[in-house]
Amino acid sequence: YNSIEISINNQSFYPLYTDEFIKTKIGAENLIAIKKVITKREPKPYSNCVEAANIISPIFDQMKKSKYSNPYSQQMCLKFCYQKLMIKKCLCYDLKYPNIFEEKPCLSINDLKCRDDFESSFDPNLCIDLNWCPLECLSVNYEIQYTFENMNDFKLYTALNISKFVDASNIPRGTFIYVYFQDLKFTYISQSPSKTIGDILATIGGTLGL
Repeated sequence: YNSIEISINNQSFYPLYTDEFIKTKIGAENLIAIKKVITKREPKPYSNCVEAANIISPIFDQMKKSKYSNPYSQQMCLKFCYQKLMIKKCLCYDLKYPNIFEEKPCLSINDLKCRDDFESSFDPNLCIDLNWCPLECLSVNYEIQYTFENMNDFKLYTALNISKFVDASNIPRGTFIYVYFQDLKFTYISQSPSKTIGDILATIGGTLGL
């Protein structure tokens, strides 16, 4: 192996192996600094987001029967929407994603060709247009800064707590990975309406002289 792949996600979120991973360097000191960002949007009509309790979708209904619905995210829903539409076309599911639709996997040459053709033409906007995967109102994201430094002899002695008189050439090159928050704070972004429905009605009423 020439790297170790690491996924950073919220503790309550169940990751898929198709998610983005950080490829760390073997034989180096890897530093992964994290900054947490929580975004709270106002639901319709103030934005396009929908509270999870109000989502009506065949995809989300199926997700709720599995471990992938809490918390709900549009990106996760889009992956399963892709799966559902591909099953409809190819009569098999893509092994890159979990099987929550109880269909056979794509294994034969014809199945794999159908899968590849569908994957290259798939447009996530179709799932959004069908209202199957609305935007979530509460989301948790992580801003990640990744750097690495090659291990010199001094760092290796210090990390392994060994004598500097030991021949470093006889010590296997270790890989050190440090994952930490940049600080103990997080960014919270909250939307609020500048005018409520009542304010708008009052303004209209005042304009009309009611």
